[in-house]
Amino acid sequence: LTYSEKKGKWECDVGKVIAGTNVASNVLIAAKIDRLGNDVQDILKFASSLGFVFHLEHLRVVVVSEHEHLTGKKRLPGMKAPMPQKVLDAQYREVLIKLLDKAQKYGIISDGRRQGTFSFSHDKVFEAVYASLPTGLERKQLHVRIGTLLLEAFPKDEFVTFLAVDHLNQGAESVISLPERLKLAKLNLSVAKLSIKEYS
Repeated sequence: LTYSEKKGKWECDVGKVIAGTNVASNVLIAAKIDRLGNDVQDILKFASSLGFVFHLEHLRVVVVSEHEHLTGKKRLPGMKAPMPQKVLDAQYREVLIKLLDKAQKYGIISDGRRQGTFSFSHDKVFEAVYASLPTGLERKQLHVRIGTLLLEAFPKDEFVTFLAVDHLNQGAESVISLPERLKLAKLNLSVAKLSIKEYS
């Protein structure tokens, strides 16, 4: 806990606090997240579904496509009312940045190493948010949908292909049809070949 003369207020590095305690960590995390409001909390849920580190554009694609399914709300987080798809594509990125900025101010996430990426401030913070997602089969199906969305939105991005296949593999048990399982097997083979090519 330190006092910032520039900001004129006390500041707490939640990551350091959590790292130094086990007993109170869940309480501290819950208190931090509860203060963020429903819209930011919803965004963090989507972010956690992507992983400890996530990209802004990947998050935008997933939120726009999955928000109603996951939250039960027609209105996107940060928006006052439902909007046409064309408007969302043009404007929602800025809305998303504002919501993420609030989470950053509360020490829940921070800028990632790569441009356009963010990461959760601590693994316990990530775990707490990820735990709020649906569990069991529903979570596996969510990962399959995320993997599919990423492949469709970024078909020529090799990094995204790796990421998407990882999501598909996390939900592999929910993939029942033979054609879809064969498709997943081919994707894994393709990723394996890319890995060999990259490191050879």
